Amino acid sequence: MPASAADISRMVQLADELEALIRAGLPLGEGLRTAAGRWRGSLGQAARKLADQLEQGAPPIAALERADDLPALFRAVAVASLRSGRPGEVLAAFASSGRQTLELHGAVVRGMMYPLIVIGLALVLSTGLLVFLLPEYGQTLAVFRIPAPAWYDVASRVRAAMISQEGKIVCVVAAGLAALWFISRRGTELTATLISNLLGGRRATRDLRLAAASRTLALLLESDVELPTALRLTSGLVLDSQTQRSMDFLAGLTNDGRPLAETANALKSLPPLWRAIFTARCSAAETVENLYQAADLYGGRAAVRADAMMRFLPTLLVCLIGGSITALYASAVFVPLSQLWQGLGGAE
Repeated sequence: MPASAADISRMVQLADELEALIRAGLPLGEGLRTAAGRWRGSLGQAARKLADQLEQGAPPIAALERADDLPALFRAVAVASLRSGRPGEVLAAFASSGRQTLELHGAVVRGMMYPLIVIGLALVLSTGLLVFLLPEYGQTLAVFRIPAPAWYDVASRVRAAMISQEGKIVCVVAAGLAALWFISRRGTELTATLISNLLGGRRATRDLRLAAASRTLALLLESDVELPTALRLTSGLVLDSQTQRSMDFLAGLTNDGRPLAETANALKSLPPLWRAIFTARCSAAETVENLYQAADLYGGRAAVRADAMMRFLPTLLVCLIGGSITALYASAVFVPLSQLWQGLGGAE
């Protein structure tokens, strides 16, 4: 599973806290325990456990390696930062990278909020028409002996199921669960991502993940993390499972001593830009620089596509949903009226 925005947010908070403690020269255990009092959920629990180990005299590297409650990616970055001799700089770079990823992710989610509101209002309006106005419409058809349109029987069956005792319970429970899911941070995030993917926003989400993965891979390599380990850790930030498997397979080949330039070219499922970087036979420093540039490129693409979604999708959804409701209203009002007028004209 790719790392979620909530996971990245937790890693950013931890990186910021550790970086501040290290630069200030304060005890890590005491500082993390104080910070854990401000954090809720799994982040606070993990910080307290790590603080316990540090206060008991465990070396920071050993304590981080045993902190299974923390994401593996964060543990690798934190350990690499301590071993590199410049922990503050590496942790600050990791936190900055995470914040950029969260900003891009926020742009994608904001791009979907208005379409989600439009869809929600359309569902509420359609339910109200179905439950309250359909009986009145049926009585009007019966009084004037007007043939019912084709959709009327289907709508009547749906309404009968909704107003039954079992249907009411199901509707109330489903509406409550949907409301709780949507107002939760993770529910909003996953719902927006799902609808974004269904409506063509998968490329924006994929570019967002590739930007985060490129920046993280560059940071790990810059911190002297071995390439196979860096590839395995970074694969969790990539969106699709096929690319994850390719990265894990590439890590295995490079771990066996195969040159990266020879193995990367054979993995067609890798992003083209990554294949070009891995097969360029550049130095380690040049590879890191190229990965940072790739992160900027993918991030720019994600931002542009998110902006396009904010501009195009609301208009499209308003046209589709508004057009459908208008057509339904015309079928329910104007078609019967025209039939009535035709009948009255023929009676004369």
